Amino acid sequence: MISNPEEYDYINLIDVTNFSIGTNVFDREKKCQKMDIIIKRYSTLPAKGERIYKTIEDNQTYMINDIYEGENESLSDNLLLGTFKIYNLPKKAKGEVKIKLSFNIDNKYSILEAEALDLSNTDNHESTKILLKEPKNLDDKENKKINPK
Repeated sequence: MISNPEEYDYINLIDVTNFSIGTNVFDREKKCQKMDIIIKRYSTLPAKGERIYKTIEDNQTYMINDIYEGENESLSDNLLLGTFKIYNLPKKAKGEVKIKLSFNIDNKYSILEAEALDLSNTDNHESTKILLKEPKNLDDKENKKINPK
């Protein structure tokens, strides 16, 4: 709250992400899937984030990319926004194929664009677009799930 609004010539309002956005990764220590955050909560819009991931199996020819919104490490406690796959990865030993996963949220329409790029063959990429829900449009169950108190 501004105590003396007349002291200011203008007020600059910025839009931010309401929740963290991430993807599922395999935790080798816990031997389970968990959320890896790519764009942190309260990031100023437009927001961008990217990470490099490696294949986890020998001769893995595709990668499934689930996109989650929320603040919990556990996937089941976050909201699944969408899924897309990248195919035709080269058959190599696990860890040798690298995929760059990029998330970009615009500041006009709150659209998340996700892209997976095979770094060994930049012609091989897949992408998807997702319209993000405003928190006021989440039902109580969804809001409690991704926003623990």
